[in-house]
Amino acid sequence: PMSTLFLDFVGAATVRVDDAPPELDRHLRSRVPLFFRDALPDGVPPAVHFRSASAQDLAGWGDWEVDAPYGMVPALHQARRAVACRYRGAVDLVLVPGEPIEVLFRRHRKCAGRLYGALLVTLHLALRRRGALLVHAAAVADERRCLLLAGLRGSRKTQILLTLLRDGWGYLADDKVILSSGRVHLFQTLVGLADHHLASLPWLGARSRKGASGVGRKVRTTIASLSAKLLPRQLLPAATRVLDPVAFLDVHDLFPGCPVVRERAVDAVALLGPGDALAAAPCGRAEAIQELAGVQEMFFHDLDPLDRLLAHFSPSAPPPIAAVLDAALPSSVAFFRVGLPARCAVDEAARLVALLR
Repeated sequence: PMSTLFLDFVGAATVRVDDAPPELDRHLRSRVPLFFRDALPDGVPPAVHFRSASAQDLAGWGDWEVDAPYGMVPALHQARRAVACRYRGAVDLVLVPGEPIEVLFRRHRKCAGRLYGALLVTLHLALRRRGALLVHAAAVADERRCLLLAGLRGSRKTQILLTLLRDGWGYLADDKVILSSGRVHLFQTLVGLADHHLASLPWLGARSRKGASGVGRKVRTTIASLSAKLLPRQLLPAATRVLDPVAFLDVHDLFPGCPVVRERAVDAVALLGPGDALAAAPCGRAEAIQELAGVQEMFFHDLDPLDRLLAHFSPSAPPPIAAVLDAALPSSVAFFRVGLPARCAVDEAARLVALLR
């Protein structure tokens, strides 16, 4: 049976999903359970509206689209500019970046994961229009401070986060957090673990279900190393998903007594990156916000082209990410650039970050 779903993201953006198949309901409740509501406020249209459509309704853009980069093509839907996305040769999603943002979808075996990706992209756009942002960062808090840990993929955010949680900090985010009116809001209690996290944090294996397959991890790591040397560059992303898969665990599965923080004002932002020595230095606000904005622009990885296409076709262009960050982060926030040497011990990096204020 189909159902109608309602989600309210901290009052900054709302989502309605009509004709949601059961697999999508389950998928969203496992990823964003904090935001489900029984209904949306009367008379207020959702910021994002998902609804099902037949294959015939989503067809008709021509054979030329088969060769379109990323499987995404510009299209017209009812005389409005849109983006059509293909799955196995046929259009299964059409995104119309109006007000509200509309997402027409075709049900198929993989539609739940595809629609969750579309939700992240459209929510990102809807929040930007309203002066908020879905920020790619880890976040921790104690009694006095809330720290954002930002950096590109591979900057060791998750390893430092997990070490701080082990040492008694409260959890706010592993990968995504909503920034609105100077405060960060919990997005989900999931932590994404891959083999490279367990390799750098041996103590974590005993807490993680992934830790039970130590031999399998070593085999995958060896194959991944060979693949990086032998495979064509365009095949590496798909190989990485197979050879270094991410398992999503609830933070309480890893740290049963860990406090989960629902929202806090931001006190400091740590910009993680490579360095010759382990060190932290204050960073000017304008420079830090530009760097933080660059991290956000890489947020969606495989879906980044979709985010850019939607912003390009939007009838009201969303404000630049840097402008939203500057307006949403309080003037009192301290910014630090944290240099991490290649051989840096994670415990040492976590101790340094814990001292930032």
